[in-house]
Amino acid sequence: MSLKATEISSKTFNDLLSSYPNHVPSKLHDLEAFRNTELPTTLNSRTGKDLYLRKPELTRLPLTIGSKHGTFRPTLLSLVSSNDDSAIESATASAYAAHTASPDAYKHSNAVTSLRGVGIATGSLVLSVLDPEGVPFFGDEVFRWVMWDEPHTGPSSQSGWARKIGYTAKEYKRFAEMVKDVVERLGVGAGDVERVGYVLGKEKRDLAGDGGDVERETEEGEKETVKKGVKRKVGEEKASQSEVPKNKKKTKVESGKSQAVETTRSTRSSSRRKT
Repeated sequence: MSLKATEISSKTFNDLLSSYPNHVPSKLHDLEAFRNTELPTTLNSRTGKDLYLRKPELTRLPLTIGSKHGTFRPTLLSLVSSNDDSAIESATASAYAAHTASPDAYKHSNAVTSLRGVGIATGSLVLSVLDPEGVPFFGDEVFRWVMWDEPHTGPSSQSGWARKIGYTAKEYKRFAEMVKDVVERLGVGAGDVERVGYVLGKEKRDLAGDGGDVERETEEGEKETVKKGVKRKVGEEKASQSEVPKNKKKTKVESGKSQAVETTRSTRSSSRRKT
């Protein structure tokens, strides 16, 4: 079965989702917990005029995705940090209040881009911690997965996992619509869609395949088959390949020696009989 977002089955989706933790380095576990559990829980406990992000929370958010998604830009963090506390509180409070009253991932993610260092991608991240089930984060891997068959809006002709991203509001709007289709079809959350897209992107899976084994090329230019969700270690592959020829050579040498010994014995025996 196809792994495309528009066709993937519920079972395959859940299988990929369960493998997500294997793709998160241990050094990022704290940031992962902050973004996906701690901050959403904190925001859920805030109501009314208290529902907004504090500056330390906003400045930590880019770190939660910078080490995993796309290219981390240190200048982005310094720009976000340059915003006044009051500006951060006002912008996030306004976006959160509007989204709570009338959910709209694109519209309200775009609303917080008035802050320095906050583009549409970071804006979607800010809104996703308030509504993880309904607001998709504008991540590289999930964008390329969901938009696999969508036409390009820019000059680049690259497609698939190499597709160029402009990080524009127009791209995010279409992306959010596509994610919503997956959410409604499979009965999952936007955050789950992001995680499955991340797994597929990191494994560079062939979306047109049947979801089974994938053949890819090793660093030595040789072909190897990779099981779904299982990473093959090139070192182990090389070791297994190098052992086989040695054993074969050894067998040939030993066989040659044995034949030589038998020939010598036979010659000696024949000589004795003639004498």
